[in-house]
Amino acid sequence: MESLREALQRIGEQVQRTLDASDEAREDAYPRCREIIRHSASAIRATHRREMEEARQLLQQIANEVEYLRERLRAHPEVYHSGMVYDAQKEFAEAALTYAFLTDGQVPDPESLHVEPAAYVSGLAEAVGELRRAVLDFLTEGNLERAMAIHRLMDDIFFILVGFDYPDAITPGLKRRLDMVRGVLERTRADVYHGRDRSALMEKMTELLEALESLAEEEPCSP
Repeated sequence: MESLREALQRIGEQVQRTLDASDEAREDAYPRCREIIRHSASAIRATHRREMEEARQLLQQIANEVEYLRERLRAHPEVYHSGMVYDAQKEFAEAALTYAFLTDGQVPDPESLHVEPAAYVSGLAEAVGELRRAVLDFLTEGNLERAMAIHRLMDDIFFILVGFDYPDAITPGLKRRLDMVRGVLERTRADVYHGRDRSALMEKMTELLEALESLAEEEPCSP
């Protein structure tokens, strides 16, 4: 029969092996999470520049890393459920959703992205800010119809998000993000209304100019 000291020594060695494995997994995951976040930002920039093939390739590259992390950390839930993995999944979800919304593609779900539901919901909330940027771009280009369509989508997202009434332990930071989304929606609504008013004014001015030109052409020349 082992002594108390021997039992403690054995248990200590077992615990150390387990913690060593977890630490090794964390060391592997940390740089990958940073790359996921960096490449997600690059994918969003490419989407806004309408370089869709570059964005698609970046998203595929990120998806491979996210899936790897999910499998690599399956035996290490304390690492998988840490803040760094959550942030990486959130940024990937934001990039993938922004791409889907602005290309009118199929909207991915959490499982297809290999991200946790809470990270997905946070990414969805942050994608609203990227959609505002797209609305402003389309307004600048004079594409009011597309700007209004994206603004309606932003409204739809907000009404979905307000249904997730959970404590921070379940959906970290979501309440704060909802306040952000609410403010973004109000500012964007004002921008769209102003854009619509400008568009209507330009149409009236164009009609007036055309009418004046028509009158000038019909008026007989003085002898």
